[in-house]
Amino acid sequence: MARSLYPKEPLLTATEKMLVEEKVSSYLAGQILAMPVYLKVPYLLALHVFNYLSCLRFGLPFIRIDQEKQGQYVRLWSRSPIGLMRDFIKLIRSCVLLSYLDHPLVLQALEARIGRLAAEPQA
Repeated sequence: MARSLYPKEPLLTATEKMLVEEKVSSYLAGQILAMPVYLKVPYLLALHVFNYLSCLRFGLPFIRIDQEKQGQYVRLWSRSPIGLMRDFIKLIRSCVLLSYLDHPLVLQALEARIGRLAAEPQA
């Protein structure tokens, strides 16, 4: 799920993506496990509901559909008229982006991109 929430920039190599994804997934799992039981149980239940409700739309659980369909499904939840669905995605997106944008490889790629943009001649 985290992968469908990453921003398009900065561009990372396949190896860098893999390293960042591992760290983000580990961070997200750690945040969920650190929740008190009264929050963790409904949160894990919501994750299961999210995963299996995709069967109604795509015939497969979220974790088994391709990346394009995962993105469509996340956007569907993000734009839902049901506040709980939007809030669920917002909570996960916040944790994912916090971890993703704080990763040293992503920071390095962003700084390099900013440096290239600053070096371009202004029209």
